[in-house]
Amino acid sequence: MGESSVRAVLTRPVLIAIQNYGWLALLDISFWAILTVFLPIPMFAGGLNLPPPTIGLIFSTIGLVDGFNQLTLFPRIFKTFGPKRIMTASMMSYWAIFTCIPWMHEIAKVQPSEPGTLDFRVWGLLGLLVIVASVIGMGYSASGLSSHFTRLFT
Repeated sequence: MGESSVRAVLTRPVLIAIQNYGWLALLDISFWAILTVFLPIPMFAGGLNLPPPTIGLIFSTIGLVDGFNQLTLFPRIFKTFGPKRIMTASMMSYWAIFTCIPWMHEIAKVQPSEPGTLDFRVWGLLGLLVIVASVIGMGYSASGLSSHFTRLFT
């Protein structure tokens, strides 16, 4: 077996996959950091002033919806659209998420309610955020499968 250099391994497709995965990870870390800070912070400071049990419910709902979609929908979506379109949709989903966060705050600020309770429109945007977050999870799966297991679903 001959020696291989790093340059021989880092082909254009490998570099594209590394770059896509890196951007996806950066955006995902940013999303979770912002959401973790945004939900419990008081309304006057730019958050939603939600109590920890409600935040836990939101996070667990995101996990359950993502897991359900990965198990049931992802194989068909991967077969239909392929990894490139799924990665593109996953990256574009961050536009919706990062747009929803200031909207939620502005709606909650205009429609004040009891601490820990929110207007139905804010809950609707949180529901949209949960669904969009599951699309993001598909981006990780598509990224991993595209390089090794594409033949399984084609």
